[in-house]
Amino acid sequence: MTRKNPLFWRKCLCIAGLAVTVGCQGVTGLSPEDQALLCLDGGMSAVLANGLSRGLLEVAPVVLPANEDLLGVNDHFGWPVATMSGDVIIVVYYRAPTHWGGRDKPDEFSSPCVMTRSLDGGQTWTAPLSLTTFAKKRTQGCRAGFGNAIGTLADGTVVCVTKWGVFRSRDQGGMWEHLPGAFGEQQLKGPGTNMGPRLVVHPVHGLVAAGHSTRSPRKASPPVFSPEIWLRWSRDAGETWTEAKQDLPESAIPIEPALLMHEGALLVLARSHGREALDSGEQVWHYTQLYSRTGWMPFTSSFCSITASQVGTSPWHGPWSQDTVEISFNPLSKRFEAVATNRNGGGPGREHPTNQQTINLWSITTEELAEGSSEWRFEGTLLRRRGKIGDVDGMHPGGGVIDVKNGVAHTFVYCGFPTGPSGIFRITRTLDTQALSPELQKLPVMKYIPPPPRP
Repeated sequence: MTRKNPLFWRKCLCIAGLAVTVGCQGVTGLSPEDQALLCLDGGMSAVLANGLSRGLLEVAPVVLPANEDLLGVNDHFGWPVATMSGDVIIVVYYRAPTHWGGRDKPDEFSSPCVMTRSLDGGQTWTAPLSLTTFAKKRTQGCRAGFGNAIGTLADGTVVCVTKWGVFRSRDQGGMWEHLPGAFGEQQLKGPGTNMGPRLVVHPVHGLVAAGHSTRSPRKASPPVFSPEIWLRWSRDAGETWTEAKQDLPESAIPIEPALLMHEGALLVLARSHGREALDSGEQVWHYTQLYSRTGWMPFTSSFCSITASQVGTSPWHGPWSQDTVEISFNPLSKRFEAVATNRNGGGPGREHPTNQQTINLWSITTEELAEGSSEWRFEGTLLRRRGKIGDVDGMHPGGGVIDVKNGVAHTFVYCGFPTGPSGIFRITRTLDTQALSPELQKLPVMKYIPPPPRP
């Protein structure tokens, strides 16, 4: 077993410019190592400190590539998805040597599906465990591409769809079984799909997964994917799957679609690679919204008011300022809430500093959705990092959870650098969005600071 030089962490502290902020641990609850990966600016640190003191907002590590959790060359942890079974929170993420670039290649400890869980509301986490250890071999022709999808059935059974196949736990993530052939070529004949983060429970179809086809009808930069959405469902807790797709307008290309089922209606939010998603006047990309009042296909499609910045003049980088979306229904505010990334800018009116990454909270009412609206209300910025695409890496807020018992929502993200290190963090916010939103919107404009170089 090899491990990267621990002096690398000191280097990260330096390049992240944290020598002047290491004293913030007592205020924000974040250690210098946490802050090195988060790349916080002073304004965001102040918002977090205030939010923590008032019980409104907290950022804390889940698992970092250090000590016994750093295996081999794999110091890039990313793309977390989460679910709850009873009071237990389960998070599944990637463990890899790099996102892109770098010299290290995957080794025996690399895994697309590593699991950790918390039995105390996210305060402590179990030792990470790769789900692949429960499989004798990878599912042949598995139709799951990049990204994991996770969900919980009414009886507490947890199902996770991965590149290796389908894994299931009936004891809140303690033990897992690999379901041979599930989601593979013997059951599904459609294309491989990059997965949306959430499995939802449908009253008729059972467990439902959504994805976008990885087939590109023509070579283009950025890649042009097919304008369609694939739904795949299982009525036997993940053992066998059926599929169907809906062709969409050329303008609607939902990438890694996030699902939410509520009161019989089905909502999808996704980043979009459709060129029509770019508002060339405002230089922002609009996320794609699909909605069905009947709870099944066909969906109506539209661009919503949730946006991310255009990145320079390169068409390749443009759509990548978006990321996988988290959506939930807040039982306190009675509004749908979305957590969406702007990888190269801030919230509305602050889209173009090109020196920051943010994840922003948006909301809309059930009535507005039912009436066909796609105008989401900006509630504020949950996390801001200094740096931009290529300099820092993150954040993928897909697959968060609502903890009604404790009155909070947990969003899980990854933060770090493209070639590592990168760690998994939870962002915990009160369900009282009416109290939280004014505090989030106090975040001051960030002064320009040269972004940290790649380590």
